[in-house]
Amino acid sequence: MKHWKLLLFMVLAVIGTLFTAIGCGGSSNNVASGTSARITIVWPERTRLIPLAANAVRITLSNAENNYTQLVTRDAASGSNTSKIQFSNVVVGDYTVTATAFPGSDGSGIAQATGATTITIVQGQTTDFTVTMDSTVTQLDVSGATNLTVNVPSSLTVSSKNAAGDLVLVDPSQLRWTAGSNLTVQGGSTATGSTVSVIASALGNTSVNVQYIEPGAGPSRTVNLAVNDQIGVQLDPLNSTPVPGATVDYTATVVNGTNPNVTWEVTGGATIVSSTGTTARVKMPNYPGTVTVKATSVQDTSKSNTATATVTSNISVAVSPTTASRQVNQSITVTATVTNGSLDNTVTWAVTGGASITSSNGTSATVRMPATTGSVNITARSVQDTTKTAVCGVSVTTATGGASGTVRSPK
Repeated sequence: MKHWKLLLFMVLAVIGTLFTAIGCGGSSNNVASGTSARITIVWPERTRLIPLAANAVRITLSNAENNYTQLVTRDAASGSNTSKIQFSNVVVGDYTVTATAFPGSDGSGIAQATGATTITIVQGQTTDFTVTMDSTVTQLDVSGATNLTVNVPSSLTVSSKNAAGDLVLVDPSQLRWTAGSNLTVQGGSTATGSTVSVIASALGNTSVNVQYIEPGAGPSRTVNLAVNDQIGVQLDPLNSTPVPGATVDYTATVVNGTNPNVTWEVTGGATIVSSTGTTARVKMPNYPGTVTVKATSVQDTSKSNTATATVTSNISVAVSPTTASRQVNQSITVTATVTNGSLDNTVTWAVTGGASITSSNGTSATVRMPATTGSVNITARSVQDTTKTAVCGVSVTTATGGASGTVRSPK
């Protein structure tokens, strides 16, 4: 299966200047109307695609207050190798931009490649993004703390880039980390992934190396690490892959300090359900994406640790029937089936075309057609993953037939 991974390079390039737009929750002081984010996706020639290659890309803009997501399919290219989408009503601020490639055109299947970068939305300017599936990794950048505390896990994240400095999306299994002396990476001497946890077991200096290993021997990067006995924050779990809507319990431990308490922050659409000075229960958003959970020492606010949760979903929704025909004012009952909804197998319902829902529950809905002919769409949307839907299309026709006969007067 490894050979198809060679085709899954994707580059997310932030080009041009940055922009601003109105967004939910924004005010007149930090938004400006009439502007938007323009995103161009360049797909490879179909002859280069093989089964399991990427047919959809989910792009997410997120920060602590806002989250914007769009799924772009290859079919949107409309006969060309270019797709264009637009984000409207985006609030000014700093955002993490995450792009993830999926094999299914509906965003289903296991994510094949992913990457992230940061942008700043600045008032009165415009940002253009270009995502292309044909690029070569020439350099690796590593972010995260380089000053470690003994026996305190810390996260390091690698960004793969091309010669132009654009972010390249790669299969995380092709990023190999090798630990230096007195250091473990993901609990061992080697590991793979775009984000890993490192732990130093002794004071002094050490290092970690990361290499892009496919195709062939790709570029590598060595990061020098200093290990000391300063205050540090342990955070568990440091990396996780929950499903949409799940809750994850986090525990923070302050080492080399006299105050054990931390403060908590989350991004990516997550919410803190409950928290203490050392624990937090975090609810993941009802859609795929990347969430960060940050614990900051109360005693020394310059010391913190950040956990990453990659929210993944294989949920799909199907309706029956998928198409139908009804006369004006007639009714139809549609049922929905949710697959892989581990936390919630129900849906919500919505209709268009002047129809009305007369009764519904989490698995079925009865819909009355309008008094005029036309088309009606009945949409079932997963409660657990609100990006997954299915639609029943109904053609509304005129009434036919009727009663006939002679009315006789009584004698």
